[in-house]
Amino acid sequence: MSRRPHPPSLALLVFLAGIGSMATEICASRLLAPYYGSSTVVWANIIGLILASLSLGYWLGGRLVDRRPSSGLLAGVVLAAATWVAGIPFAAGPFLDLSVKGIDTLSTGAVVGSFAASLALFAPPVVLLGMVTPFAVRLAATGVDDAGRVAGRVFALSTAGSLIGTFVPALLTIPLLGTQRTLLAAAAVIAASCLPLLAGRRLLAAAALTAALAALLLSGRRGRTALFWGVRCSDMDLSAHGRVFAAVVRLAARLSGMPDGVVANSERGRQVHEALGYRPKVWHVVDNGIDVERFRPDPETRRRVRAELGIAEEAPLAIAVARVDPMKDYPTLAAALADVPELTCLVAGLGTEHLAGPTNMRRLGERQDIEQLLAAADLMVSSSAYGEGFSNAIAEAMATGLAVVATDVGDNARLVGDAGTIVPPRDATALAAALAAFARDRQALAAAGKVARARIADNFTVGHLVRRFDALHDAAAAEKA
Repeated sequence: MSRRPHPPSLALLVFLAGIGSMATEICASRLLAPYYGSSTVVWANIIGLILASLSLGYWLGGRLVDRRPSSGLLAGVVLAAATWVAGIPFAAGPFLDLSVKGIDTLSTGAVVGSFAASLALFAPPVVLLGMVTPFAVRLAATGVDDAGRVAGRVFALSTAGSLIGTFVPALLTIPLLGTQRTLLAAAAVIAASCLPLLAGRRLLAAAALTAALAALLLSGRRGRTALFWGVRCSDMDLSAHGRVFAAVVRLAARLSGMPDGVVANSERGRQVHEALGYRPKVWHVVDNGIDVERFRPDPETRRRVRAELGIAEEAPLAIAVARVDPMKDYPTLAAALADVPELTCLVAGLGTEHLAGPTNMRRLGERQDIEQLLAAADLMVSSSAYGEGFSNAIAEAMATGLAVVATDVGDNARLVGDAGTIVPPRDATALAAALAAFARDRQALAAAGKVARARIADNFTVGHLVRRFDALHDAAAAEKA
């Protein structure tokens, strides 16, 4: 069972789900009207199907939460609903055109057509949103004594949200933004509502979906406002990061032609996303930029941090900075370090304090003083198995004057250049050999560190990044003028 969500987070989710379900119903009537009219029969179909969908959602949610009372599962249900609602504006036109052609010979065409369209387009997300209420009651209640109070509060919040979802679209957002943008706004609100219930890669996937929807919604008048998407990774293993993550990636690929361009932070990221089906109007690659004043060699900090950690001044010291995640492949790093006992390696990042590994692998957990830890080290090691784009961790270490041993993923080879050694991913033997070579040759270690610092200062500073984006934005503004 996952952790019990905080009551305010759960209350917000219930309230926003109520908004989303009713906003979907109001938008449904607007989307169907040009095809089937807005007669009493059409409205009856919409209202009846929405109520039936909510009832089915209540039933399914109650059964599911009794089997798996998990806040993570609830968040997944809500994200699925948000994804479906986000797709309605793009699928409605073609689907409704086909439905009209299919029933135009029937005397009961408006009845059948509006029913079928409502069932296919709008029922699935409302069923999912209906599941929220029984989930919330089950997760919030601590026992029989407070079950009535919790249920009353949950239903009150859901109904209050439904009221907002009825009047705000009808009176404000549809007249000002239109039906499609209102649906995108509803999808963004639904997706954002579950963020407090998530962590790790699921949080990243939900945040990415929310950001994409917000960008579409807030892009202004598309005739005058340029909209760009950003790509920050490369060959992610979709099977290792859950179905929600994979669904977001597929949805983004389908929508990638909508913005004016897509900006990747690595050549490899661009290539991988093209293979995933991204077809933007234009690709741009803009490397990340490093603050070379913040990340720089600092002899005094080096001495102080080493003394605090009990590491001798001349002892070779490596560092790895990454959260615990399958893509970071800490098991390969641990296996490599076991073969290089003369090298101490600091590992810093969320969850690293719980890693298994040899005694020369110092597990520091999440830290807020990374630039100081980098200043204490000689060598940066990155054992990622896949997924990297332009690695900030490697670039920041290089700016601090560290040599690098990294796997050949993303743009690591292009970034590191002559400042280190690139080895195949998931190869503990090759990784150990590269680490040992630097650990046993202080002169080579120092020389590579100097090359690393110069390479970042000459090619990958914040100034370089700003100039590239300024040129990109200026060109886009000129096209829109």
